[in-house]
Amino acid sequence: MYDINDIDVHGRTAFDLSRCSRLAEFNEKLGRSLPEYEQFVQAYGASEIADMICVYAPGDVLDRVAEFRERVEQYFLWDSDDSALSEEELQECYPLADTINGDEFVFKTGDKSGIYCLPQDDYTIYPVGKDLQDIVNFAMLSGKLFDLNEYYEGNPPERLFLSVD
Repeated sequence: MYDINDIDVHGRTAFDLSRCSRLAEFNEKLGRSLPEYEQFVQAYGASEIADMICVYAPGDVLDRVAEFRERVEQYFLWDSDDSALSEEELQECYPLADTINGDEFVFKTGDKSGIYCLPQDDYTIYPVGKDLQDIVNFAMLSGKLFDLNEYYEGNPPERLFLSVD
């Protein structure tokens, strides 16, 4: 299991935190806070974890929600009987992160509140958990999105890392 609080930073350590100024508005829209997510974005802003998971800043989440919901309405793909959410329930979601393969992680408000994964190459929406740690471990360890050995050419990282240009 990877620990979101144990991250190596490779490269510069000055992060653009300007898009994090809307954290209070973000929490109000979600109806709750996500402590691990908040701690991460306040430290690193919008960043890419392990060259795999792109975490959005709160301002980016709020700016993307209308486009996300419109896209879901036009191109709903996850109609498997095993999907944890319906198309209507996705209209209560906020996009939090994605992977380099186009898989998306969203937070659903209201009933069934929590984080869900919308895979790029699967027609099933998966429940993930309650915060950023759950996103990281689902993406990296569930086997539903990536084979770590294949992705890292047989050498998966022991710890999480951020590569910053």
